[in-house]
Amino acid sequence: MELISRLFHKLTTFGDPIDLAVNIGTTVGWLWLIFSVPRTWVRRRRRKKLLKLTRTLKGRVAISIGIGGGIDPEEAVREFLRENFPDVPLVMTYSKPGNFSGKELLNIFEEIKADFFELMKRGDISEILLFYGGPVTVMAPIGAIVDNWVPVRLFGRDDRKKYVFHFTLNRDLVKALPPKPKGK
Repeated sequence: MELISRLFHKLTTFGDPIDLAVNIGTTVGWLWLIFSVPRTWVRRRRRKKLLKLTRTLKGRVAISIGIGGGIDPEEAVREFLRENFPDVPLVMTYSKPGNFSGKELLNIFEEIKADFFELMKRGDISEILLFYGGPVTVMAPIGAIVDNWVPVRLFGRDDRKKYVFHFTLNRDLVKALPPKPKGK
């Protein structure tokens, strides 16, 4: 404890401008270390987990994303996959219950985007089954991330909380949209 006290005293007292600059630099360095290292560690741990899950994947994979609400969709997605797509592994799940501000939704999107980019680094995925529940303000950017990388089959929940297929996100979806009516 005495060592910490001496260090604190040395950092907070200075006699000339060089001591002040050294103290500020040391403080900034410690703050960077305290706040950046754990975040980097969490990202690396998540990346290792994702790479471990996707190491031998070829073909279709499933992704579960649940934002808001109070239910973690992972078990419901696993059950749906067992019944309908037993050969498709669930490689990524993201669940965050609660109500979120715009800034919080942006942070959530950044986390999801990082996971998607890790999947994109794999060259062996041909289709994604995406089980999504959450605000459209997060779904729209997820669609932009995918941007015709591979076809994404989008599943959502119906009134009975069962997953149903909605449509596939790919270039053909844009072609299938009806043309705009001509203005009067």
